[in-house]
Amino acid sequence: MKDRPLNVAFIWHMHQPFYKDTVTNVVVMPWVRLHAIKDYYDMVAILDDHPSLKQVFNLVPSLIQQIKDYIRGGIIDKYLEITLKPASELSLAEKAFVLERFCEVSWHKRVASHPHYLELVRKKESLFTGDVLPVEEFSEDEYRDLQVWFNLSWFDPHIVKSDRELLRLMDKGGGFTEEEKKVVVGKQFEIMKKILPKYREMQEKGQVEIMVSPFYHPVLPLLCDTASATVALPEISLPNFRYAYPQDALEQVMSGVRVYRKNFGRRPLGLWCPELAVGEGILNVLYETGISWIVADEEILAKSVGEDIK
Repeated sequence: MKDRPLNVAFIWHMHQPFYKDTVTNVVVMPWVRLHAIKDYYDMVAILDDHPSLKQVFNLVPSLIQQIKDYIRGGIIDKYLEITLKPASELSLAEKAFVLERFCEVSWHKRVASHPHYLELVRKKESLFTGDVLPVEEFSEDEYRDLQVWFNLSWFDPHIVKSDRELLRLMDKGGGFTEEEKKVVVGKQFEIMKKILPKYREMQEKGQVEIMVSPFYHPVLPLLCDTASATVALPEISLPNFRYAYPQDALEQVMSGVRVYRKNFGRRPLGLWCPELAVGEGILNVLYETGISWIVADEEILAKSVGEDIK
């Protein structure tokens, strides 16, 4: 083994579904925004401190699109909307939303690491009985603190350490003002604006390769032919109508490639197949798009070579 070192690639799969309602422009879940400040920026920026380390990131097109939508100000998620509302103006339903969604369980690290946040969450847990939330038991200041802490606790520690304002708010712990709440949200958008330029910078340095995915994360072999499901699952029951439309699979991949080229200035080489679903039926699609390599797993390899890999 000393004479044959392993070539290992670490691949980070950055996936978020398309949460935006395209009619109302309201995003139903906040995970793009919150993971942006927890993972998406810091995981590539930290490579500045390790210039010899190379990484591969799969940024799915729906994630890229939503980051850009946030930056342009064209969307807002329900969690952000309630965060920005002054605590003095929260309705009973909105207070219930804060207690239900902004109070993660007390043992969670994002709560347990911050004494005042932990105190508020434990208060909610101790008063919560049945299906009734103790909305009247919390003061206006406590609701504001929960609004701030839910958003503040998502910042990656590496980001917090390098930001004087975030450090100050962490140290303050509670009694936050409406202006300080706006500071926290503003910092989130500052980070989101840096994400895509940072990945492109690291790609240009040759330290990062960015993979792409089909735009809406479809299972490619099933788009090409639903009968392909029997290759892996011979006993599976399929619908009477057989669907086989590789043109749709091609367009899904090409849509992803177009998003990649627009944001990163070159043609992608690698593709992360949604759900790691691969098969011979997608090879022509990948050939037409210029994709050079994809990812599969050990179980798929075992089935492909007809051996039991332990």
